[in-house]
Amino acid sequence: MSQNSQNSVYEEDLDLCCCGDYAKLKTSTTPANSGRRFYGCRISRKNGGCNYFRWFDDPCTGPSEREQLPSRAMLRLMSDRLRVKVKELEEERDKLKQKLKDAKVKMESLVVNCKEAEQQRHWARAKSKMLMFFLYFHVYSLDYGRVVPCSFMHG
Repeated sequence: MSQNSQNSVYEEDLDLCCCGDYAKLKTSTTPANSGRRFYGCRISRKNGGCNYFRWFDDPCTGPSEREQLPSRAMLRLMSDRLRVKVKELEEERDKLKQKLKDAKVKMESLVVNCKEAEQQRHWARAKSKMLMFFLYFHVYSLDYGRVVPCSFMHG
């Protein structure tokens, strides 16, 4: 493969340096960044170049790190595992939603039962007070020799 085809880039990836020319795509030879590509001014610093610099690729895509990147098969396996985990979590979420819905229905039923019990207690108290009043009234009237019929007690 020729050097030109290795360094070919899309026009939108080209940079203009401060000298007004397109920056050249170069490959680093330093130990820390060996194999990494970068844009640099075509004119060297010694000859009055602007010293333009920008990395072309990410730090993890140098030749030594490329070997450490996960393979496609490994990525596919990880993706499949994540899909399974997502499905499990969605199923758990759906179960919890159903439990919440059931709990809400039960709570609403308990609230209705509580209101009914409160009403029954209220009416029982009212009936008890009325009964006490009529018994008191009946006993009081017996004390004075008058009998007052209590029709509410007969039916």
